[in-house]
Amino acid sequence: MEKAIAAKEKQLQFPPAKYKLIMPAAVIGKISKYTKRSFILVQFDTGPDSQDVYQLDSDWQGISNVEHFALTKNGLKKISDALGINWSSFRSDNRTNPELAEVVAKGRFLGIDGEVEIVGIKAIEVDPIVEELRLDLVESAKSGLLYNPRQTTNKILNYGTKACREEIEGRCHRRRLQLLKNKVALAETGARQRAMRSLCAVQDSYTAGELKKIFVVPRFQLNTGKIIKDQQFSGDAIDLLTKNAVASLFNK
Repeated sequence: MEKAIAAKEKQLQFPPAKYKLIMPAAVIGKISKYTKRSFILVQFDTGPDSQDVYQLDSDWQGISNVEHFALTKNGLKKISDALGINWSSFRSDNRTNPELAEVVAKGRFLGIDGEVEIVGIKAIEVDPIVEELRLDLVESAKSGLLYNPRQTTNKILNYGTKACREEIEGRCHRRRLQLLKNKVALAETGARQRAMRSLCAVQDSYTAGELKKIFVVPRFQLNTGKIIKDQQFSGDAIDLLTKNAVASLFNK
């Protein structure tokens, strides 16, 4: 009953028509009485020169007239900053394959019991991604769902025709060039996404309508006001600080 009331309060506070909640994927342990919750509001720039998102090809998830966007490294940084995460990353592949990039991303933030670390790893392999795209496009063409986005009329391309083959090869070629150019950045962004999914539900893609909403990110911080008012907690802290200061003074 209490959970249902809390969920209703969240819905009233952040109506889905205007806000999109980035809620924790799982609740780990019990929130301390010395912890307070706050909500950070995040908005993404979706303009043509946006550095927060980039538009995915129309063939990213089959053939659809609905535009999909993915968060860039800068877009993910807005969410991770709201969560209070500090990142470090490095390439874990040997860099001998020009069509492969593998990145490990580590995020650290302060929890109630000290520093917490999350880790994600992502590999971008150009050939398998392009071949998977090719197979999807062929299946779409066979089903009569492949179209030429540059045409205003007669968009549907018939399977087996020259125009259909050229469209498939053109999309695969463009996708290959994009991957070769951006594989390291894509791998790093993907690694951060995987790490962040252990904390909250960050999607692989969003529609333009979703990105127009205000993203709401929950953040938990020490409630210093409650700590100061708690005599036992304050007394223990003062005793500890006093002992450390004396030990430091006498080099003990």
